[in-house]
Amino acid sequence: MGIQSSRPTGPLLPAPVPVGLIRSLCFPYEITMTMEKKIGWSGDAFQIRTVDGQPAFFMPGRDTSFSKKKILQDLSSIPIVNIKNEGLIFKGTYHIYAGDSSERLLATIRRRMTLRISAEIQFTNHDGSQRVFDLDVDFPCKEAIITDRLNRMPVGRIIRRVENQNEWIFGQQTYIVTAAPNVDLAFIICICVALDEIRHEARG
Repeated sequence: MGIQSSRPTGPLLPAPVPVGLIRSLCFPYEITMTMEKKIGWSGDAFQIRTVDGQPAFFMPGRDTSFSKKKILQDLSSIPIVNIKNEGLIFKGTYHIYAGDSSERLLATIRRRMTLRISAEIQFTNHDGSQRVFDLDVDFPCKEAIITDRLNRMPVGRIIRRVENQNEWIFGQQTYIVTAAPNVDLAFIICICVALDEIRHEARG
């Protein structure tokens, strides 16, 4: 599926039923967050805020292990999920686990080897069923759409905002991330983190 024919032009429609890794983060309304990536000595950190600037989640820079694990935390520093780059042979493979350990695998994101950046996202839904999302990115790599393969409905949108040269020179990025109603917000955030890594790998 190509992004050119499926890009939603307005608000995302609600998913028919709650879908994602964590049921409590499937809100009945559309949610948009800003994700600011900062580069530091300890690795990449993401500050996730509401559109009016209020802190919502945080992913500290803990890029100290070989697996490059990043932990998504709530405002009380409680781990929600963690994402690891585990493509040791083939780059572009990311695993999402529950909490801050690697005991319970929730999702796998694999980049497709195509000219345009895209990925397949296989995951265990909160109800135990196996589901698949597709990630497709436009040619300038500024907008991505996440689609539920079951019903071909867009469930998330990621927009990369370029404001100044520092974002290109120092690797800092700002993303606008939207989860459709009934879609797990933390899951969409983790997909954005994987997309940022895939973009970095694609640039060499």
